[in-house]
Amino acid sequence: MRKLFKIIILSLFLNSNTFADEITLDCKSTMYKYVNDGNNILVYSTNKKRDKGIWHRWPYSGVTEDNKHFLKSITGGETIIDIYKVTSKSKKLVHLNGDTATNSNMTIDFEKLTRKGKGNWKGKPYNVNEKCKLVSITKTAIQNETKVFVDQNKQIKIADKKTILPNEIAKWDYNCDKEDFKKYVSSEEGCIALQHLGKINKSKKTLIVFLHGDSKINGDYNILKRWGNFSKIINSQEKDVNFFFLARPGHKFKGRLRSAGKYKNHELDSLTNIVSQNYKKSWQSNKLISQALFRLKEFYQPKELVVIGFSGGAYSIGIISGKVSGLIDTGIMGGCYCYVSDKNFWVPGEFLKNIEPKVKLVLISGKDDESIIYSNQYFNVAKKQGLNVEFHVVEGDHNTETFLGKQGSDIIKDILF
Repeated sequence: MRKLFKIIILSLFLNSNTFADEITLDCKSTMYKYVNDGNNILVYSTNKKRDKGIWHRWPYSGVTEDNKHFLKSITGGETIIDIYKVTSKSKKLVHLNGDTATNSNMTIDFEKLTRKGKGNWKGKPYNVNEKCKLVSITKTAIQNETKVFVDQNKQIKIADKKTILPNEIAKWDYNCDKEDFKKYVSSEEGCIALQHLGKINKSKKTLIVFLHGDSKINGDYNILKRWGNFSKIINSQEKDVNFFFLARPGHKFKGRLRSAGKYKNHELDSLTNIVSQNYKKSWQSNKLISQALFRLKEFYQPKELVVIGFSGGAYSIGIISGKVSGLIDTGIMGGCYCYVSDKNFWVPGEFLKNIEPKVKLVLISGKDDESIIYSNQYFNVAKKQGLNVEFHVVEGDHNTETFLGKQGSDIIKDILF
């Protein structure tokens, strides 16, 4: 009866409007954990005998820090995530002790509580079909078309997703007594901080704005230290380029006041996922970025506004290029978790239909970057819709060195110049 009760509760969580954060299953030899952190779906496993309670990422993308104690190599690895059903495929998987699996196909269904798979293990065929036990499940919030309910007494309104034109932004209030369009630009909530490379001059033809990713540090973000190599990219064309780093809402650049925003960047971890993800990925934060971009574009009057973003910054490009149609002329998106399927926050895929055909979008992903699957999906949908979009895969994973490495830098140079 208790088992039946757990399954009924799980069904209610998964099939109602309630959003499940974490599900843990206990199967015969292995435990599995499904985590939707509001930004990505991640799955972990731990073998009861071998791992001694240590969790590692599953399915395996290769030999990593958390699985190197048992995994020697894997070839032909593939991960398929279909909501609550996660499948791992591999042509060959070799353990450090020599045990080998070939042609493996294993699916964990966190909704039906099952583990099913087949393949060859140590030269012999195997077939797994078992029912797993539900260990735990947590939930965060409930969402419908207009509201997100965080608890019984508090609710957050979600902004309209309808497209707006850039000239509508001109009617918005703005507030920043330090606005000089070099160190600060206004938004309706206050100053948005800027840092620039080279000399700034209104006569230059191209305006480039870089949007960094999420930072959790409680202090200054040394943007020049991490991303200063952009100077090498624009060096040959500096006479025609105004280049700015824009501190996303709540972030603080070294030598600048913290950018306006309801939350400071380091405060987001203390909030529920539903609140923090909606703040970063939906309209609350992106509205301020859009206004800052618009005011910079109006002030400098460039022939082209190029917005470059990495990770969370790339995600903002995916939202803004469709929400504020025509504001961004060219968007370069590195390491973008550009989701196309519905989540409990805004996703770039739902704004593709609003992007003007003349807008150029370029996605760059490291071949070992977990976000590559989402960038690829975004590219495929955008291409089918006839948009001007490119997708480039370079060596590396999700970091600055990949995006501004030789391959990445060459791609960016070709796009810009």
